[in-house]
Amino acid sequence: KVMLLLYEKGYRIDLIFFGFALLLVPLFVIGIILLPNKTFEKQMRIKQVDIEHQPLVTADEKELDKPKAMFPSVYNQSMLKQVTSPLYILSVFWMALLAFHPIFYSCNVVGILANDKFPLSIFNCVWSCGFFAVPIIGFILDKYGISFSIFFVTLANFIFGVLSCFSLAGLNISSFVMVSFANVILWSVEYMYIGNVFGYDNFGKLLGISNIVVALIGLLQYPLLSFTLKHLNNNFLFSNVLQTIFAFLTFIFPVYFTLRYLYENRAAKQE
Repeated sequence: KVMLLLYEKGYRIDLIFFGFALLLVPLFVIGIILLPNKTFEKQMRIKQVDIEHQPLVTADEKELDKPKAMFPSVYNQSMLKQVTSPLYILSVFWMALLAFHPIFYSCNVVGILANDKFPLSIFNCVWSCGFFAVPIIGFILDKYGISFSIFFVTLANFIFGVLSCFSLAGLNISSFVMVSFANVILWSVEYMYIGNVFGYDNFGKLLGISNIVVALIGLLQYPLLSFTLKHLNNNFLFSNVLQTIFAFLTFIFPVYFTLRYLYENRAAKQE
């Protein structure tokens, strides 16, 4: 919206993009300054070594201070074992399917709203204000943990999908709020999930592969858009219904995650 306003004021499009790129420079510098000298995982290992060599610390206290892995079968295991795990494969496709609809919707919102300027202006404002949901998302992740967060983000995306299938003004505005919220929490949960489930030995690689798959699947929006424009006379109902069905199917992942966690937790207690 800001870029469009600047362009309408007569500014060249290349200068507008260059200006926005310059805004990222301070963030890049701050990020380099704040980078820790040691990774989180390395700090935890150093701490563990210090604890092991403290003669006054009892065996029970040492055991309590060890980091607890949700899934010992994949936590800080080999890269191959983690990538081929159902916990990773399902999470990647869960992420890709849930990220697809918000991206497709936001990129084609003009066609979806049939050039109705009032809801379109509201969408621009709501989408831009998604960062206000960050404190709420942080509270949910911290208070209720990864299992609930996965289910919650799946439900939020499914509700958005259902709302996107209707053209009523009130439901459109509700879908704007839901897609803005769901888009922010989705990426937060992904980072938390990979760190908590797989550890940090291969964190960057696992995250990179996941994001590449999400991007590649995201390219399918172009044939879907072409099909909508050529064969459905610009009617986006089919695409919204189709993506809502896929959003419903993603409930397989939180169900599997919960059952797998209960199984491994029960097996650990029996040992």
